[in-house]
Amino acid sequence: MGSSFRVLRIAGISVELHLSWLVIGFLVTYSLAEIQFPHDHPGWGTGLYWLVAAATSLLFFGSVLVHELSHAIVARRFGVRTTSITLFIFGGAAAMESEPRRPRDEALIAGAGPISSLLIGGLLYLVDLGVQQEQFGALLGWLGFINLTLGTFNLIPGFPMDGGRILRAILWRIRGDRYAATRNAAAVGQMVGYAIIALG
Repeated sequence: MGSSFRVLRIAGISVELHLSWLVIGFLVTYSLAEIQFPHDHPGWGTGLYWLVAAATSLLFFGSVLVHELSHAIVARRFGVRTTSITLFIFGGAAAMESEPRRPRDEALIAGAGPISSLLIGGLLYLVDLGVQQEQFGALLGWLGFINLTLGTFNLIPGFPMDGGRILRAILWRIRGDRYAATRNAAAVGQMVGYAIIALG
């Protein structure tokens, strides 16, 4: 993906940051520091709002990376190598050298990301229940919410999102034809896209 630069390498996988992610990072930090946290937790002071917001934004980056690494780890288990992970304005993308060989492999690889996000979100919410420190609780609460949202949204059957890939795997298993399954999943993805636009 153009306009990307490597930030680290994990288990042989190049992790790259697209310039558009910097826009998202700033917008998340700004909205938390100037809108969300002051509304939910008045009286902290401007510097503290921005400090907690920046930490939250950085951990959000980490949670999206874990989502994509989950795809890569499961893909490796099934013989599919991931060369790079790119984080960009719409989330993340894992670049794989080949397609899964079986419908089951496809479903498990696609499902690994949303499952990891849902687990992270649920765990953070549970930890937040026992936290007394207000700033730490605000950070955990927002990250828990956003990971649960990320995991749920990615399960929508809109190809090429994770849910759409799971749908393709199911259709592939039923029909025995990967290419027909891809066409059908893409058609469903278009309808989902139109529905999202119509709903605003």
